[in-house]
Amino acid sequence: MFLTTIKSGLFFIAFSLVLLSCQKSTLPARHTIDLSGAWQFSLDQADVGIQEKWYVTDLPDVIELPGTTDTRGKGFLNQDSSTMHLNRVYRYEGAAWYRKEITIPAEFRDQVVRLIIERTKSSQVWIDDHFVGESHLLQSPQKYDVSTYLSPGEHSITLRIDNSLKLTPYGNVHIYTDETQTNWNGVIGKFVLEAAPKTHIADLQIFPDIDRRNIHIQLTLINGLGLAAVDLELQVRRTENGKNKTLKSIHQTVPCDSILHLDYALGDDMKLWDDYQQPLYHLTAVISQGTLHDSKTVPFGMRRFTAAGKQFAINGRTTFLRGKHDGCVFPITGHPPMDADGWIRVFKIARSYGINHYRFHSYCPPEAAFTAADQLGLFLQPELPFWGYLESDTVAARLKAEAVAMLKSYANHPSLVMFGAGNEIGGGYERVEKIITDLKDIDPRPLYTFGSNNSIGYVGPSAGSDFHIAARTPFAHDTTLTHTRLTHAFVDSKDGGILNTQMPSTMVNFDYAVAQIKTPLISHEMGQYQIYPDYQEIEKYTGVLRAWNLEIFRNRLKKTDMLDQNAAFTRASGAWAALCYKAEMEAALRTAEMAGFQLLDLQDYPGQGTAL
Repeated sequence: MFLTTIKSGLFFIAFSLVLLSCQKSTLPARHTIDLSGAWQFSLDQADVGIQEKWYVTDLPDVIELPGTTDTRGKGFLNQDSSTMHLNRVYRYEGAAWYRKEITIPAEFRDQVVRLIIERTKSSQVWIDDHFVGESHLLQSPQKYDVSTYLSPGEHSITLRIDNSLKLTPYGNVHIYTDETQTNWNGVIGKFVLEAAPKTHIADLQIFPDIDRRNIHIQLTLINGLGLAAVDLELQVRRTENGKNKTLKSIHQTVPCDSILHLDYALGDDMKLWDDYQQPLYHLTAVISQGTLHDSKTVPFGMRRFTAAGKQFAINGRTTFLRGKHDGCVFPITGHPPMDADGWIRVFKIARSYGINHYRFHSYCPPEAAFTAADQLGLFLQPELPFWGYLESDTVAARLKAEAVAMLKSYANHPSLVMFGAGNEIGGGYERVEKIITDLKDIDPRPLYTFGSNNSIGYVGPSAGSDFHIAARTPFAHDTTLTHTRLTHAFVDSKDGGILNTQMPSTMVNFDYAVAQIKTPLISHEMGQYQIYPDYQEIEKYTGVLRAWNLEIFRNRLKKTDMLDQNAAFTRASGAWAALCYKAEMEAALRTAEMAGFQLLDLQDYPGQGTAL
């Protein structure tokens, strides 16, 4: 085994490594302060809080965090009973202020202290009367260095969180749209102050190599103490079928360069992760020097997910992606689960239908989703929050920053195998391609595509795309010959879709469309068949979203004296939809070189009017 350090990408030193026994040392824990609980609160509809210095003033209301203005009943009672989507009970768009008095303990003295907000909207932070900074990250944790401002003693933390749509110019994306998860304001997930030594591990990334049966480790050090060297220990644990095995540790003194590159050989202890078996590993890196101690633990899996010709392969075995679209539809909370158990429940339902792949439409789920997918063997494709024309360099830079943060936060997870630039991007392709090219240089682990169904399929894969997602391929012009799914609206295709206009047949496939594309081709949002609502489900909507739209439809049916036929309408339309979905999936499966499909959907999709 060898350890190599790199400083500024130029200086290389090789060290032999000392193997230790399997006994695991006690891990140093970083000091944290849990910020959950009651916070002072105020809406700022007039946007005067900064001018009036609300960050040094007690706020008039109280709210529990983590939580949102919707879940805590803040904002304005919604008077809109739109039939276009589910309806929020409370609505608010704009700035909202959150303030809390805290006591910083002596243990935080001379430490690097960060405020960590796992998920929120555009935010600004003050400590006492000092402005700390702002962040626009939507899909990964926002982290503020507050070391300069938090000495031991009494302080106040003030957050200004703004969910104004003008601050997120990405189109009607599912990370914040009322069509699906709602445009909430607040804080969800992990919410803490964390103190680390001035010399500490800032980042830890794992690059599996199943051919060499080892992992390559990239460890980033922040050396605020100016140390020449630290003692480094690497600990590896494997979990499989509920059983843990501690592997051999590695210990060595290393120079405190900004980036360390290390190799750890698993040898016979390597077990491959895929959709059938999920042995999971955790690497813990521990640094120490005198009284200095710090550690960081990250997950990883030994797997290789590749584009093999026109199909995908997991560890060299061809796999067909039986996928579904996920639009972040969680009507009880209005936001995705922030715990692994919540996602395990959702994913197990999907797996029971044969799903092995998820595409997250113009959003990225929290880390809990990747943790759950790691355990269940699902292949995930998050996307950047973009839908439209990328005509702005400023927006492109924001999206790239979002992407880099996503990769740093989630790419160690073996379930993250694919990455998309957004949904149905209609222009600005040179900017999109630049983002994808840069990301591939930064992190080669996932496969990349420059968008899902760009220009509704009339644009082929870009040079930098490893795979292609589309409802048609841009060849032979607008004919059903180019389609990669059986149904199209006539507004999207002059001949409509194959199933709309032709007799059902077991001979239908997508061979021509697939033949035109050199990379793996996935059918985009296959299905979209409507089912008449079951009005008995209205009572299940007890959370932040209510089915007032369904109540309107129910009243319309009642006025026609046909409400007693509701169950029959639901059953008949459901049986029809099931036949159509069956035809869609069979056509894809009989297409010899097709790489997969992404259904819309296994669950209700409440957005865009009648797409129930």
